This record gives sequence, C-alpha cells and structure tokens, in this order.
Amino acid sequence: MRQFSFKELKVTYIIMALCLLIFAVINLRPMGLSKSAWAVLLGAYYRPFLLAGEYWRLLTVGFVHVDVWHLLMNMTALYNLGSMLERRYGAVRYTAVLLISVVCGSLFMAAAGDTALAVGLSGGLYGLMGAYLAMLWRMGVLNNPAVRSGLIRTLGINLMINFMPGIAYMAHAGGFIAGVLMGLALEPQSSQAMKRNCNIALVLYAACMSLLVFTKPVLRDDTYQGFDLGLLVFESQHGLKNHALQMAKRLDALYDTDYMEQYLTVHGG
Repeated sequence: MRQFSFKELKVTYIIMALCLLIFAVINLRPMGLSKSAWAVLLGAYYRPFLLAGEYWRLLTVGFVHVDVWHLLMNMTALYNLGSMLERRYGAVRYTAVLLISVVCGSLFMAAAGDTALAVGLSGGLYGLMGAYLAMLWRMGVLNNPAVRSGLIRTLGINLMINFMPGIAYMAHAGGFIAGVLMGLALEPQSSQAMKRNCNIALVLYAACMSLLVFTKPVLRDDTYQGFDLGLLVFESQHGLKNHALQMAKRLDALYDTDYMEQYLTVHGG
C-alpha cells in the first residue's frame, strides 16, 4: 500500500491525530471519571446536553472514540477514503464534505430521538462514501464490473456493521445522504443546475432535521439526570461554574424539574 505524505493528506492526518489524542485521554481516565463521563466532557453526542444548548456536539462527536476496535476501524476507513478524495477535492472541500456529513449524521440521529449517547466519525465516513459513489457515477465508471463489484463489497461490509450492537446507524444514513448531495455538487461533470439543486437540497435537508430536533421542548426520560448532575458538578469544580449553572437551569427546563440548579449552587464548588 502506498504511503502518502503529510502534504497530500494533511487534513486526514490531522483528524486522525486528534481522534487518537481524545481516545487516549478517555482511556487513561484522569481524575477517576468513567469512560462515558470523559467521552461526554470531550464532545460526544449526548442528547440531553445537546438539547440544552451544546450544539457543537453535532460536530465534535466525530472526534470521540472509546473502543479501540471502533477507533481502528474508523481510522482505517478515513485513511482509505482520504487517500482517494482529499487529493481530488483539495483540503478545504474535503474537510467540508467530512465535517458537514458528521453534522448532518448527528442531526438525523437526533431527529430519530432513539439514541442518548454516541461517539465516532462514522457519519462523516459515510458522507465520504456517498461523495465517492457520486464521483464514480458522474465519471461513468460504475458500468465497469470490477469497480461495481468492489463498491458493492465495500457498501455491503459497511451495511453489516450497522447491525453490530451499539452502532448509531441513523448517523450513517444521515451522513451518507449529505455526502451524496455534496459529491454531486462538487463533481465537474455535474451540470450547473444539478449543482445548484444539490446545494439547495442539502440546506433544506439540514434545516428540516434541525426543526425536528429542536422543537421537542421536554425530555420525558429522567434516566440520565444523576449522570448529568455529576458532570455539571465536575465542570463547576474545574473552572466552568457559570457554564455549568446555565446548563443546570436549561436541563431543569428540559426535564421539567426544579432541583439541578439549586443543587449545583450549593455543591458546585
């Protein structure tokens, strides 16, 4: 397998390094916190905190991995896809496809509403696969039996991964849709009308998912309130007191409770 220089795949290598760094912190578990707690503190998708205003989690989830096999699988896929697409699109467009797919995947998952905690770059990777599929189609090479067979195998393996325990398949679907739309918009063979329509469709897609997510006013599941409060106490005791108090107030509103802000005021350090 050919090794690419940092200049050729700088975005891919930077994202891989960031994922490895966050993985190391989570698994070293400084200050005695659990892996789940560190994952949330470092940016995992966590539905209660997302609905309470930490919208950046739609993006940062892509850099957080807890399990070593999940990390290795995603980093291998990122390298393979990056070696094909980063040089073709250039650093800026490649980064846009990857990160927008992560966000759209997170929105799709949040709109479904059945996942509380998720980690991983899979939504972005499925977006890259969608863009790669669009590229092959616009280049007219899908009629080649060898190309088509390889693509079917790749898609088949990734579809089977969806059925593994703990896999947020909705994020995969959401990222893939975004990747196809962006891939069609970026291909030189696409007409100006197709590029414009794909860009409009992407904006409408993200807007509709956002509307579905952020018009749900109250969380009825109180399973995670103790976990939430523990994280807020930790944040309050480590330099983020104002933010923790604001989050406690918002979580009280989401859970329809009245004790989180009071508890944090007394015990938050």
